[in-house]
Amino acid sequence: MAITFQANENSTFLDRFRRDYLNTLVEPQELYLEFIVRKGNYFLVFLDNQPCGYFIIGEKDQIAEFYVADSQLKYADEIFNLFLNSFSVQGVLCKSFDFLLMSQCLRTFSKHKIIGFMFRDVLRKNRTIYTRELFVRPGFIEDFTEISRINDTFYQNDEELVNDLKNQHLLLFYQNRILIGCGFFQRVIPFQNNFDIGMLVNPAFRGKGYGKFIIQYLVNYCRSNGWRPICGCDVGNIASRKTLEKAGFMTRYVLLSFSHL
Repeated sequence: MAITFQANENSTFLDRFRRDYLNTLVEPQELYLEFIVRKGNYFLVFLDNQPCGYFIIGEKDQIAEFYVADSQLKYADEIFNLFLNSFSVQGVLCKSFDFLLMSQCLRTFSKHKIIGFMFRDVLRKNRTIYTRELFVRPGFIEDFTEISRINDTFYQNDEELVNDLKNQHLLLFYQNRILIGCGFFQRVIPFQNNFDIGMLVNPAFRGKGYGKFIIQYLVNYCRSNGWRPICGCDVGNIASRKTLEKAGFMTRYVLLSFSHL
């Protein structure tokens, strides 16, 4: 049995394997990881010259995905070990519900830490009841300057905001013509109906319940369109986690970083 790897970003096998991987996860893909995957390096795995799986490596030389077809799963340990020995892998980013990758990480790496929370469940009793009337409308590219004024760390650069406006991923929330905040929604995987949601609240109006309202509004907005709302947050963003939980989200899953250091 010969195990080999081939750098490959576009192939029928890779597309098929990745679709199988995403469909076999017990919960939807995390958008943060999907951004890493889109910019990552792809490697097909071959057993005796027959493709059987793949790896995806992110920009920090961390494995973001690992997949082996069921028919060759008995070779997963050998494939993973050989890949680590063949490439300069610094670590792994692993969803706690990615069982194959998780088992390889626990077997191989000596250190791990939780870096994020993933929210995949929300209470059905989730009504957008608010005593103050808010006006909600889609965001457009002409709103760039107004949104930039209230942005602190939600958007890391102007390009991210421009892309969301151009792709109509934002809803704007106003009270008395003042921008209270923005609601973000984006399909994670093209062939799935899971939408990642998030919110940005004007710093002048934080701590008043607007963040909870925006999240609840987005949940109902997704449901009315037949979409499943999901979200995540950094482990250090305590305020965001509390807001999501107040809005009805529950977390059973975490994002972990594995390394030898």
